[in-house]
Amino acid sequence: MNFLVMVQYVPRVLRIYLSCKKARKPFKGHIPLWLKGLLNLFLYILASHVLGAFWYFFAAQQMISCWEHACQYGNGCGAATFNCHDHQTMKNITVLNNSCPIDPPDTTLFDFGIYLNVLQSGALWSTDYPLKFLNSFCWGLRNLSSLASNLEPSFYTWEIAFVAFISIIGLILFVYLIGNLQTYVLIDTERLESHRRENKLKRKTKENDRKVESWLSGHGIPLSRKQEIMEEIQRELVENSDFDVVREILSILPREDIKRYSPLSRLRKVPLLKDMDEGVLVEISEKLHPKKYTPGQIIINKDETLQMMLFIVDGRVIIEKTDGSQLEHLGPGDFYGEELLVSPSGDAKPINQSVQAIDDVQALVLSATDMATLSFSSRRHINELRMVVTILQKVPKLQTMDKQVLKAMSHHLSLVSYKRDYCIVRENQPVRRMFFVTRGEAKMLKSVVSKFMKHFSNFASPSDIRLTWLKKVEIFQQMDEQVLEAISKCLKHMKFNVAKRHILQEKKPLKMMFFVIRGVVLIESDSALEENVKNTCEIGSFYGEELVHWVTTWVHKSFPAKLPLSPGSALCSVRGGPVEILALKADDLKSVVSEFGSKFSTETTLPTDSDQPRELTILKNVEILKTMNEEVLKEVCKHLIEKTYKDEYIIMKDKQIEMMFFIVSGVVSVTNENSKHYLREGERPNHSGDELIQRWVRSKSASVSAELPTSPSSFWAIGEVEVLILKAEDLASVQLGDRIG
Repeated sequence: MNFLVMVQYVPRVLRIYLSCKKARKPFKGHIPLWLKGLLNLFLYILASHVLGAFWYFFAAQQMISCWEHACQYGNGCGAATFNCHDHQTMKNITVLNNSCPIDPPDTTLFDFGIYLNVLQSGALWSTDYPLKFLNSFCWGLRNLSSLASNLEPSFYTWEIAFVAFISIIGLILFVYLIGNLQTYVLIDTERLESHRRENKLKRKTKENDRKVESWLSGHGIPLSRKQEIMEEIQRELVENSDFDVVREILSILPREDIKRYSPLSRLRKVPLLKDMDEGVLVEISEKLHPKKYTPGQIIINKDETLQMMLFIVDGRVIIEKTDGSQLEHLGPGDFYGEELLVSPSGDAKPINQSVQAIDDVQALVLSATDMATLSFSSRRHINELRMVVTILQKVPKLQTMDKQVLKAMSHHLSLVSYKRDYCIVRENQPVRRMFFVTRGEAKMLKSVVSKFMKHFSNFASPSDIRLTWLKKVEIFQQMDEQVLEAISKCLKHMKFNVAKRHILQEKKPLKMMFFVIRGVVLIESDSALEENVKNTCEIGSFYGEELVHWVTTWVHKSFPAKLPLSPGSALCSVRGGPVEILALKADDLKSVVSEFGSKFSTETTLPTDSDQPRELTILKNVEILKTMNEEVLKEVCKHLIEKTYKDEYIIMKDKQIEMMFFIVSGVVSVTNENSKHYLREGERPNHSGDELIQRWVRSKSASVSAELPTSPSSFWAIGEVEVLILKAEDLASVQLGDRIG
């Protein structure tokens, strides 16, 4: 019975231990401080209940011990006397009350110690269970909170141990409660402090965001770098809340970025300012103002005087001439309006170009007003530059020359004095110099024409120059002069400043043919052979003539909805600098060809016979089959298969010729190591695979190798091409016998 009474409190003690252990772990979410304290106080109350219960249990045990002691020395009682089953036994046990007095107690007979109160209260014999519970709980709480300082135990060993245990447990729980409360207060304080720091960091980050954006714009650094820089600044602010962004931002940016994006570096990219004095460039750089433009916004209007020079930091702009003859895109690192440096504000003329933003554009702007506010020394350098350019522009042929060329010429001007009557240029002698007379002095210009040949193209008629470019292409050589002149007017000048930028992409629509007038264009193709094909187009070369053959093939039909695909990629080479081309757009070419359709012959060079099947007529147009027995040709016709190819190789070079083909409609380019020509419908020849026919004919009189011949050329279908194919095995199955004509 004692064991059962004791065991029932084990789970309660275990509950105290588990609650203490769980309280050490961090709480999920935010729990108020008072609630955390209440949870710890509950452990204190639970421990008070357990100790009160043990106190009640030990009081009963102490009473029984007194009774057992009295029975040993008195008569009328025995061990069975305290058995509940013997409660009806009529025995004289009054000796127990005398030997174990409670009220008043007699410590000389038996000392009940700390259990006397509960025995005197009669709680042990009471049937009021709530009263028993509260009495025990109250005793446990009072003595646990006072660390058992009011208890006076008897000289009974286990009683003394129990009192000591109460003192120790009370001390531990008190320290635990106070310690936890202090920990919770500290955690709450740290959380509040952390929240305050986060708010302060967010506030500073927001303030610095505006400062950084302003600083980046003012120093010509793209705002696309802002996010990366702000992350670095936030890390610095975490370590040092007094971090000054404006003063320390240079320590965050990589040196390469500072050097590349600085306004001074941008000014040095301008050819006219490349050799300008450092002090002048620094002063000009201080005049640059950051500006932003939205997509579609007109930055500079055509037919107005140039009032600014634009340095693009981020985004793209498009430059369009008044007549729409030229479109050019400028991106990050490019500039526009160099004429502002050499044109005095009073002499400024309206420009024939407009500048419009394509994307969100971030730029640095140098206005004409800012140029006028430069110091005297800086204005003197700028005026010297203007004077030299002005002198050169007095020459009629140089008035429209690029300012970069004029500046290059100015470096070759030298001051020379001649005595009176000295013959500067002799009659009937080669002209080795030109000169400008200023106050009795002459300036000598050495030849720089060879370096800037393209800029002297204006010396001849623009139309003649463009016709010369066109006549480099074989198909244009055969065209009517009137058609060529119309096509030459469609040539558009385009400029590309970025290396590896695509002009045309392989397997993408062939939107134009172009002539290279400056730089180097790299031609790449990885669809033809196992190894990539790489060629270059330099000044005077052209690419994309397949477009002309395709357009002229469909001149008397409806043009297909889709353009042919480019067989290779054309991109700006990393060597050779910027690339400039004359582009002939597909739409412009189709428009001219449609307009002058009558100038293109509709007659076919192939004989036709309306009484014969089309396939038989096509076979008879092959030179080696002309004299072939018609019955044999009819058998061959049975093996002809219609097939359509679209922008792909029909037969590849150095591969076995497994078939021959005859063009029904469309055009095919034929390429080998030495040359390139074209096959088209209605012309002779319009087929491939003569080697197969020769092998087939030879097989009648002699044995031939089982291995098929290889093709010396590649055959590429330009756009959609319809053909009739004749496979090698089908041709070999036709028996010649004696039917060769």
